[in-house]
Amino acid sequence: DNSIYVVFRGSESILNWVTNLSTTKTPYTSFPDCNCEVHEGFYSAEQRALAQVVNQVGKLKNTYPTAKVKTSGHSLGAALATLTAMDLYRYGYTDVQCYNFGSPRVGDQAFSAFVGTKMTNFWRVTHLKDMVVHNPGSGSLLDFWHVCQEEYEDAMGNVHSCSSSICEDQTCADQWAPWQLNIADHLNYLGMCMGEGCGYCPPPVN
Repeated sequence: DNSIYVVFRGSESILNWVTNLSTTKTPYTSFPDCNCEVHEGFYSAEQRALAQVVNQVGKLKNTYPTAKVKTSGHSLGAALATLTAMDLYRYGYTDVQCYNFGSPRVGDQAFSAFVGTKMTNFWRVTHLKDMVVHNPGSGSLLDFWHVCQEEYEDAMGNVHSCSSSICEDQTCADQWAPWQLNIADHLNYLGMCMGEGCGYCPPPVN
């Protein structure tokens, strides 16, 4: 489809990763004017890969100048794709698009709002009672917030758009209480298995 894709895989051990997920934030230095913070682990990993990504995207753009640039990922990979999309925007790819699946929260509320001012093509797909999209915690205590636009996949596999202004839409993934969440819904997206190496993928829990 005349696109350059930058795609990040998720964690090899999703459940262990979520269990040990830290809540430490760090200043978001890619855009100092944001005056916001992002997850330290996600940002550190993305920054280590950024120079290589920018280099390769630049080479491909020279060869395919009309190609769109798109980032994507599942789980941990979705968090990295979010941060990479913003950095590619910073490097001049202002039409970059981002398509994420089962993303954890990446930054604070200021970061969430800031991304919305820069990226007009950002799509964050969530599935039913996926536990990963509820981590790290939100609210005033931990101050992690999702980025819009959420596209919610329900128990029947139907996908509908959530609020474009309330990124923590309580009619979508945010409707579920912590004790209702599961890992199975994280491993199934749009009818595709996204399990650990796809060697194990339990059926969705309705």
